[in-house]
Amino acid sequence: MQTITFLETERNNFINSLIENKQNFILRQTNYSDEIIFNEIRYIINNAGFNDFEVIKYRNKIISDIKEFETKNRAPRTVDKKTINYFDLGNYLIKGGANELNDLFCIDIKSAYPTTFFNKKYISEKTFNELGEAKKEIRLKACGSVATEKIIYEFKDGVCFNAELKESERGNYFFDVVKTVSQSMGQIKQLLNKDFLFFWVDGIFFNGEGNIKAVTQLLEMHGYKYKIEFVNKMKITKEKKHLFIDLIKEGKNKVFNLPLINKKRINFVNQ
Repeated sequence: MQTITFLETERNNFINSLIENKQNFILRQTNYSDEIIFNEIRYIINNAGFNDFEVIKYRNKIISDIKEFETKNRAPRTVDKKTINYFDLGNYLIKGGANELNDLFCIDIKSAYPTTFFNKKYISEKTFNELGEAKKEIRLKACGSVATEKIIYEFKDGVCFNAELKESERGNYFFDVVKTVSQSMGQIKQLLNKDFLFFWVDGIFFNGEGNIKAVTQLLEMHGYKYKIEFVNKMKITKEKKHLFIDLIKEGKNKVFNLPLINKKRINFVNQ
């Protein structure tokens, strides 16, 4: 089947013209692209700028490697997405510690998701190396797109007569990877004990320079590379259902916006 690609700016005009001209076609939508099957031609319409065609390219490589993995191995057990901790505020913040801290440390896992895909043998070394050369945003989107749901619309004479939500066939691989990273963060949290402050996905924040060696040894044991950063200042602010953590890290400002899921458990001094 012939494939034709479009940019986002052309997207609505094309779909609307099919509807207005009462055509028969199939529309498959994800967060990243629209796929239209019309007159035995496949049209791909990019939803978020030209670079997302790179996301699709890397996603296809990951999916291809996963299919190869499945020829010799069992798929991972189904992950309950509710058990994944993307972040943890830690007891210090929950119990209402000081709103401003100085001289902290952060250790980030480098390419956490691609590395975990590779460590679990879900992707090949070739794909892993290619992901490593891609921009961080592309790399993250490509990994996350493995779990992207798709909505399929069927049109007859320009009218939608059927719609179906289709989950990604291999989305569980992505959630297995995310949970593995989360579990590693949880182990570090236990290791740090009272010096643990919080973690966000693949970055963990803590007190005490003496903890760096223990944290990095654990990450190395799990096959992760990492980056160590000094945090000059961390300011914590609560606003309604969100917690804002404002950092000055390596001289650059960064803000985390964390939803307060367990809001009732958290007390803040002078807030």
